[in-house]
Amino acid sequence: MRIAFVILAHKFPEQIARLINSLNSEDDHFFIHIDKRSPSVHNEVQKLFESTSNVFLINERYACRWGQFSLVSATLSCLRSIYLSKETYDYVFLISGQDYPIKPLSEIKLYLEKHQGQQFMDAFPFLEPNPWSEHGGSFQPKKRVSNWHFFLNSRHFHLPLLRKMPNSLVPYGGSQWWALTGECVRYMMQYLSTNPHVTNYFKHTYIPDEIFFQTLVCNSPFKPEITGSNLTYADWMNPNPFPPRVLTLEDFEALKNSHLFIARKFEPDRSGELLNLIDRNLLRNTATLQY
Repeated sequence: MRIAFVILAHKFPEQIARLINSLNSEDDHFFIHIDKRSPSVHNEVQKLFESTSNVFLINERYACRWGQFSLVSATLSCLRSIYLSKETYDYVFLISGQDYPIKPLSEIKLYLEKHQGQQFMDAFPFLEPNPWSEHGGSFQPKKRVSNWHFFLNSRHFHLPLLRKMPNSLVPYGGSQWWALTGECVRYMMQYLSTNPHVTNYFKHTYIPDEIFFQTLVCNSPFKPEITGSNLTYADWMNPNPFPPRVLTLEDFEALKNSHLFIARKFEPDRSGELLNLIDRNLLRNTATLQY
């Protein structure tokens, strides 16, 4: 079981290092995109892993802003590196630099082996009702993809003019984070290379990181293998003050009892004690306690 971990990050270089060390094995590789607006973070992570052969920092970097296609571009830059490497991976796991495992890598791999071939992705069609039905204005699911959306820096402009989805694609949405088989990722990269107009269409959608990959996989031969949920824990119901919740010691029991494998999000100043507790009790790993 070989895994390629795709990590999107923009801050906390030592926490990124801790995350990688918690998941590291000689069989697995890490492809890291650091926000173009965070050069010091990129340089620090590069120094920390300059002699590590299975950690790759992506040179094709983007200034990532919420709601914009730049987050999809950042992910695609990592997937392109995986695809061009010609390496074979059983799974490609998309996580953020503020994630952390809540089960040992051995358990993650055992679970993936047991469910080999399944696509761990939260995905639902934009039919009524759906999990985003209560959103209004330009946040309405269908308007996210069927209207024109533009950004000037971080300012969003919405034109309620209907567009037709390319290639008769049916739109789907879900969580940004997922774990897909290597075969599924190769399919997506080959599809996009011969259908660049699909990528161009999504450049004018709203919050496409929650739509782009779901739409591709749900309109592919891999749709029957989608589980409908991913493997990442996040608490959207109890923000402190913003969702998803920054996890602290108060969340340890919830993480301990979770059936999921990765959790988010963590911050050094607020989550340090929790991370140490996870290392000792859930991962049984003391190597990362130096961070």
